Amino acid sequence: MRLLPAPAAPASNAEAASQPASLNQKLTQLRNEGCVVAGLYRNANRTFYKHVVELYMWWRDAEQVDGYLDQAYGLTGKKYKKKVKHGINFAPLFWLAWGWGSGMTDDKANRCSRVLNKLHELYLTQKQYQTDSVVKLANYIESKGGIDGLVGYGRSVDVEDDDDDDEADAAPVLETRLMSTDAMFAELFASARDFYCSVSAPSTADLGATIPLTADGLGLVLVRKVGSQYQLIGASRDDTMVQPVAVQTYLHDYSALPRSVRAIIETLSTQCLPRNLQKFYNTLKDDAAKAAKAGSAKSVRRLLYLHASGELLLSPMHADSGVVTIAKPKQQVFANACNDISLSKRSRRAVEQRLIADSDFNFYQTTSGSIVPEFTISNLASHLIRLQHRFVPNDYVHMDFWPLYTEETEPSAQLVMN
Repeated sequence: MRLLPAPAAPASNAEAASQPASLNQKLTQLRNEGCVVAGLYRNANRTFYKHVVELYMWWRDAEQVDGYLDQAYGLTGKKYKKKVKHGINFAPLFWLAWGWGSGMTDDKANRCSRVLNKLHELYLTQKQYQTDSVVKLANYIESKGGIDGLVGYGRSVDVEDDDDDDEADAAPVLETRLMSTDAMFAELFASARDFYCSVSAPSTADLGATIPLTADGLGLVLVRKVGSQYQLIGASRDDTMVQPVAVQTYLHDYSALPRSVRAIIETLSTQCLPRNLQKFYNTLKDDAAKAAKAGSAKSVRRLLYLHASGELLLSPMHADSGVVTIAKPKQQVFANACNDISLSKRSRRAVEQRLIADSDFNFYQTTSGSIVPEFTISNLASHLIRLQHRFVPNDYVHMDFWPLYTEETEPSAQLVMN
């Protein structure tokens, strides 16, 4: 029995002899890689199953606190039925945990809800699952063929169903505000005032006149350029004029961003379309990028952090030409980054749409002010930071960075500067 067929019409005896040897060598390499990839594939799914079970166990604890889940689910900005045909409606639990920019859909949430109902019944009826529950229930999901096998219909929502190559547009956030518009404006103005009053080395200009100021030390001036100089036309200390300008300036000011995300957002903004052009996003790709690798790979932009040079690189993948942005942060951005890492394309798209397109990025805050922290679970993402809208609890964005392995060549080819 032949393992490999002989060539039908070899050009020469030497060529005929070399082809099986070359194929066998590549087959050995693929078998070795298959062993590793199969392990990664299984571990990724097991991590997902463990996460699903941990959500269920958290739900059990939260359910014991009267009114807590109703209040938490309210942060998603959607209304849900408590009971559905398949039992308890766990869908809002997944929207609460995953948010709007993570690839969660109503269909996935529905399927996961069905899985949790099966786990809930198992937990209540079989005492063996009431100890070491996370491990045992995760093993149970795996033994049933994963989420798809346990649900018993349709496509799987396991890890393999999630294509991170998709630049899926982030779902619109249904706003659930914590305060009135006036209260939000007052808080934003306080932030703007405190920031501009604390700048250590501000840019200054001598206007050659006395400027009226508010009680906060702020004033508004109107100037006209004349040659290389500026003519002072007027000035005001009217709070109804000064405060809106201060707030608008603050929301658009890169220097007001936390150090941990400033360099990242500034780099992404160099190639981000404004809000009024976002609807043309898919039709405004560079022609050369469209032609490259036609039919085999998508030409999308990727943000890399290059460990050796300490630079951020934003450029198209799978393209022969395109716009390349290279930024060199003045201060450390990532904690203990020992390898090249890349921002997930889904997160990049969410940041562009939600933070940068309107230039209102300072609506969002993070608790990691000075540096992007390492992700605490090993063998998954490298670094992760959460940006939370200060007034809309269900509006947040995660920026997740993943190791970029040097053995990834052609599938991850990306433009750089010569």
